[in-house]
Amino acid sequence: MEFLTKTQLFSNVTLPKPTRPFFSSGPCVKPLGWGLEVLDSFLMGRSHRAPAAVGQLQDILARTRALLEIPDSYEVAIVPASATGAIEAGLWNLLGPRGVDTWVFDVFSQRWWTDLTHQLGLDVRTFRGSPQAVPDLSQASRARDQVITWGGTSSGLWIPDGQFISPDHEGLVLCDATSVVFTRPLPWEALDFTAFSWQKGLGGEAGFGMIVVSPRALDRLRTYRPSWPLPRVLNLREDPLVVEGEAGRSASLFSAMTLNTVSLLAVADCVWCLQWAQAQGGLGGLCRRVAENFHLLEGWVARTPWVGFLVHNPRWRSHAAVCLEITHPRVKGGPVSQRWAF
Repeated sequence: MEFLTKTQLFSNVTLPKPTRPFFSSGPCVKPLGWGLEVLDSFLMGRSHRAPAAVGQLQDILARTRALLEIPDSYEVAIVPASATGAIEAGLWNLLGPRGVDTWVFDVFSQRWWTDLTHQLGLDVRTFRGSPQAVPDLSQASRARDQVITWGGTSSGLWIPDGQFISPDHEGLVLCDATSVVFTRPLPWEALDFTAFSWQKGLGGEAGFGMIVVSPRALDRLRTYRPSWPLPRVLNLREDPLVVEGEAGRSASLFSAMTLNTVSLLAVADCVWCLQWAQAQGGLGGLCRRVAENFHLLEGWVARTPWVGFLVHNPRWRSHAAVCLEITHPRVKGGPVSQRWAF
């Protein structure tokens, strides 16, 4: 069968084109109204330890807590290395005293599985899904720690709710929330360590991660010491709040005393994006925007015979990390190399 060319596929198609015809899993598009000129709070040339800079970092923590409706009893911090550094900090600091359940259905959850099994050598039960559905979540054990990727950036899947997590779970629940946070509510009461970054649903810049830590996870940091060495860039155990309690808060990561130097241009950008998000109606407003945009996209897919969602079941289909595929038989039927070239 002759492989279809783009000219043949689109020869009789007249469609309005988007003003921003790019596909990206992050960094993502900036909010409407954004421009470098709006970042009037950029502290160019200042130290990230200067009072004004620390104030901006603390503002990010406070605005993030308010926007995402994070419980007051949970701690929030900025960490290095984007969402990858954030989730790795949780894996390397917290896991070990119990067996671990992990759920694999995209590129990133596969990476966390590799760490758990090949690097940390933990007692791991692995539940694998497919490009069409996450694994059977009812298999989660309340006695074991859980490592969950809430949304598959590269698969277009997401977990619709947190009902599978037992209210009295004994283990900790570690969550990579990168591709869902700021686009839907998260069940904070079910999560003990949550990792994400600024550049996805918020439209901020890459390079910095955030962690949200429950009181139970903080207790484990204080009482459990892993058998493996922890590099400084991942080490949460030596944080003054962990070691000294409230007496160490002023010097803590959880009071915006970041482990390493942060870009104050990215900080100013994040503050602006958080202000913009709050002006849209907070988390509820952001979720409505996502739902409305996804509804438009669904309509376009329904009207277009040569494209479809990679995830066929709407229950598992992410509204934020959308993955589409060319479904025309003369494209799908071609060799992988030709499909990529197409």
